Amino acid sequence: MEDPPNIAPGNKPTKKQRITIFKENMKINGGSIRSDKSGIEVITPNQSRKGVTPPKNEAHIDHIDPVNPADKTKSPGSNSYKNFQILARFENLDKSNK
Repeated sequence: MEDPPNIAPGNKPTKKQRITIFKENMKINGGSIRSDKSGIEVITPNQSRKGVTPPKNEAHIDHIDPVNPADKTKSPGSNSYKNFQILARFENLDKSNK
């Protein structure tokens, strides 16, 4: 996938990038969205609603190199396609707790 011109450290994925990431994952996985970490099938995320906990297998687009690294000597991750992965919600939350 070719990166858009607005690639920069600290940027989140654009709406177009999010759509492309999901489509590419589905293409690779025969039409279903799967976690890049575990391979489990995940579901398309819905808009957050107050008081509603999303399902554990909701798809999250995650920065491999974080936008706000805990180690302040490291540079923030960019919004390059190479820096994104799809994880299940529980995998992403587990990753952020470390």
